[in-house]
Amino acid sequence: MLLATRTLLLLVNQVLIDVEYSQWVSTLEVPKPKTSPQDSASAQTTQTRTRRVRRARGGGAAKRDTPKPLSKRVLRRRLYGIVQKLYRMNRRECAKRVLSGDWAKEPKDTPLAEQDSFWRPLFEGESKPDSREPTPVCRTLHEMVRPVNREEYSKVLGSTKNSSTGPYRVDRRVLARADPSTVIAHMNFWLMVARPPSASAARAPSEGVSERRWSSG
Repeated sequence: MLLATRTLLLLVNQVLIDVEYSQWVSTLEVPKPKTSPQDSASAQTTQTRTRRVRRARGGGAAKRDTPKPLSKRVLRRRLYGIVQKLYRMNRRECAKRVLSGDWAKEPKDTPLAEQDSFWRPLFEGESKPDSREPTPVCRTLHEMVRPVNREEYSKVLGSTKNSSTGPYRVDRRVLARADPSTVIAHMNFWLMVARPPSASAARAPSEGVSERRWSSG
């Protein structure tokens, strides 16, 4: 029960961190995502199908029109669009899916009942006691919690290269246009609460600072 309570508090704190982060990102000059030809083709196919259904209903069709399965060509173009979008956001994950062959499979959502059956025993059950004694591997790195200063931030941002953005599309160019004092204040806030945002969208500054700070940047 104690584990479940702690987990719930951590989740609540993480939600608050993510909400504040989303609000802050909305004030940045983030470029709008470009629409790929595959996305346009998929949207056009959906619109065409919708017009056909409306036309059939307007003509007094008694039977309900059932959506036809997508052709192999349309499905493949949709999958190409998903891969291209993933490449722009997370190249490492994109490479994994391409090499494993998962890119050619339509992504499916896990049913809520399946999620509940997996997580409920973990959260409601008691944790097993761990009698192992941890073995120290190095000295305590107190400098990891030292606040980020202007000099360090400017040095790391200047040496960071452009890379794939996260879901919020915040990259080095966006951060270069942002107010440094605001960015530094957010980074020190995440250090103080020991909980960075779930979306590692602040990737550009954290890549260099990760040498002593973020393990999830």
